Amino acid sequence: MSGVKVDVQWSPIDDDIFVTYGTAINLYHTKDRDGILEISDGKISSDNSKIVQLATNSELQFMKCVAWCPRLEPKNVFAVAQANGRISIIGFGNQRNEDLVGKEFNVRFNRQCNHLAWNPLETNLLAQGLERSRSEPCVLIWDVMSSQGTDTADRTRHSFSEGPITKPYAELGSGETVASFAWFPSDPKTCVAGMASRHLRVYDLRDVNKPRMEAHHKCVSGICIERFDNFRLASYTESQVAIWDLRSFDRPINIITENKNVMKLSWCPTKLGVLSVLSKDSSSVRLHDIRHSLFGSDEIEQASIERNIQPFGKTHLSSYAWHPRHENRLIGVLPNGGLRDMTMFERIPMQWSANLKLMMTLNKDQIKYIEKTEESDDISNLMTKRISLNYGLQAHDMTENLKAIENEPHLQGLWRWICNIRTLIASQAVSNSRLRFSPATGIITLLNLDNEDGNLNSEPVAVHWRASEGAKYSKRTHYRSNERTMSLQLCGWIPDLPSENFEEFINSLVQAGDPERASAIALFYLHIKRALEILSNCAMSAEQEGKPNLQAVAMALSGFTEDKNALWRRTCGTLRYQLENPYLRAIFAFLACDEDNFEDVLNEEDMSVEDRIAFALNYLPDAKLKLYLSKLTAELTKSGDLDGILLTGMSNEGIDLLENYVNHTSDVQTAAIVTVFSMSNAIMKDTRVIEWIEAYRDLLDRWRFWNKRAQFDIVRQSLIQDHRVAPHVHVSCNFCGKPVSANVSLLGRARSLITSPFSRGPQNRPKVTCCPNCRKALPRCAICLTHMGTASGSGSETGSGAKLTPFQEWFTWCQTCRHGGHAGHITQWFQEHNECPVTGCTCKCVSQDAVARRLSQAEDIRGDEVAIL
Repeated sequence: MSGVKVDVQWSPIDDDIFVTYGTAINLYHTKDRDGILEISDGKISSDNSKIVQLATNSELQFMKCVAWCPRLEPKNVFAVAQANGRISIIGFGNQRNEDLVGKEFNVRFNRQCNHLAWNPLETNLLAQGLERSRSEPCVLIWDVMSSQGTDTADRTRHSFSEGPITKPYAELGSGETVASFAWFPSDPKTCVAGMASRHLRVYDLRDVNKPRMEAHHKCVSGICIERFDNFRLASYTESQVAIWDLRSFDRPINIITENKNVMKLSWCPTKLGVLSVLSKDSSSVRLHDIRHSLFGSDEIEQASIERNIQPFGKTHLSSYAWHPRHENRLIGVLPNGGLRDMTMFERIPMQWSANLKLMMTLNKDQIKYIEKTEESDDISNLMTKRISLNYGLQAHDMTENLKAIENEPHLQGLWRWICNIRTLIASQAVSNSRLRFSPATGIITLLNLDNEDGNLNSEPVAVHWRASEGAKYSKRTHYRSNERTMSLQLCGWIPDLPSENFEEFINSLVQAGDPERASAIALFYLHIKRALEILSNCAMSAEQEGKPNLQAVAMALSGFTEDKNALWRRTCGTLRYQLENPYLRAIFAFLACDEDNFEDVLNEEDMSVEDRIAFALNYLPDAKLKLYLSKLTAELTKSGDLDGILLTGMSNEGIDLLENYVNHTSDVQTAAIVTVFSMSNAIMKDTRVIEWIEAYRDLLDRWRFWNKRAQFDIVRQSLIQDHRVAPHVHVSCNFCGKPVSANVSLLGRARSLITSPFSRGPQNRPKVTCCPNCRKALPRCAICLTHMGTASGSGSETGSGAKLTPFQEWFTWCQTCRHGGHAGHITQWFQEHNECPVTGCTCKCVSQDAVARRLSQAEDIRGDEVAIL
């Protein structure tokens, strides 16, 4: 091409052959990919290069254009155009077809050739683009395989020069200059040319009198057509690149502006929508991925994804060429002839498949799955495990949800709060208490600490106790109020009065395999003898193998004394830090602390949040309790610890805590489920809650858990009263256009008939035979001629397993002719017929159904197999 000192082309036939041309034509062979050929002072400076020069031809002078013939035989044949417009056919090596090599094609008047292009399909056609000369045609299409002999008249009319003369196959564009030319890859008779610095014209060789399409634009200096989409082409002039679509050829669909004048423009032959541009004095080839552009929009400016490739670093390139078959392979050439064959490493798009396998595209025809070799703790795997265990899909049975997370202790406290708040609400309803609160209530709200003027008015109660028989009684102060008692129940604790309930509670903890916690709670209620019994009994049990010596701990506790200066206090206060179990440490901290200083117990972070809060509810006065709970709430909210929901409930602070939890763990599943189970209409208006729920529903759909997503929607609708899903589809009347549904009085009458002992037969089913709005008759079944509209729920079955109207009595209709009837009747009809059952209608309704067509094809195939057998 003009303006390029050294250009390069890959062989259209061989994968490892290419040519460079400038003042001479050099044929190279590449042994392997990623080869580099260094040239210094016109000589090859490396003998170990992967690129080997095979031949050279410097006989032709003033070469302007070179085109590689795409014919299989002979190979390595080139058309070379010189400055005077003459075309010579040359070849390298021994050529079998001597009739082609050595041919020359002359023009009538000497003028510069701007472009040469072989037809990729009809390889005997060679196009030549020329400068303007009077009224002479500027595009000549040569048939290189035509006979060389022509009569004297033709020879005289087409040339004044000596030598062989061939009449062109076709002539285009009289009296103009051709700056660019390209054949369409899929149509051998169609081409496009850039003419007169302002016209892009599409020609059909079957009618060369006028162009088939034409666009007026200045971008005509170079043109190329995309291989994968022949409707799309690109052209340039100076620093502008125009993208065209032949279906809208009046103006470009995209304009790309480069920093400098464009030297070469080319579509990637192995990638859809990738356009490469080389600018003047540039060291990089810029790639534009225009697949992401919004074509055809008048309001949005078109955009493309850009990327730069630098084959030689910061050294300026002379030209480049894409390999026509190898993906992402490109060769660059320097002005001195230096070469580099390189493979472009592109961005690898990655995506999660529906079965949670990582999928990536390696090239245009390979997709790789990364198999999961071992179970990981990735949140997506955890969420799918929970889904398989019906996590969050049981609206009233909380034990199922707890089973799904039995190996995730950070979620168990949250679900225990949900269970305890529901149990508390039920107990308040049974006792006819005046206190009413929602399932979203937390301890802060229950204690009225969320109001600045909130006051607990707790009553201090002195509790006298002694460590052993004969010891002096000691005094501890408990604080009591109705609010504190209910808060203890939220924490899972039971007051020690009545003693039967408390003993049952302690025994349940021991049976659950947590004797340390049971003994600690018994001691916190000042039942030290019961605590010693639990430790002693569990120490002798075979089930406690591997646990610390509980018998020694029990013996140490038995020596407890209230004397602050006693050796026991000093010794146990020091040795408790050596115990691994937090509840054992809390036991010694409680016995060793002063009467009103419980910091060591409250700051035992390895204890559950529920137990620490319950301890504070028993022993802290109102002022200290408010301060402690406020501090603990702030810490848990900041860290996103879900145990803090026990304090905040599903309030605004609770949503903030959930937001921090989702930000830390990406567990949008738990956030969506918990907000639904809170049964709070207020928080459902929060944008964060809406996003979590919709994101979780979208995840279920992506992972193909469609049934689970439907179950989640059912749970959501049953728990949130304000959430009602509007019907997506309904039958409308053909006359008034309003939905066809029975009115309330008719439905009420229908229910009364159904519940009557005399209405068990089908003759008593209520009928809706007309539109309830306009009273026009509803359609009839084409088979039995009864009106559509039999009310559902009229069967004789009762209970949860009772069905409504059977599917056979549902109404269905053809989407083409609009005729239909009961599903059972229609199904039976089309088992023996193909056409519509309505008289005079010739619609083949069954052929409109894709499922029916596939079933019919399958039956035909089975019939053919049987016939063959």
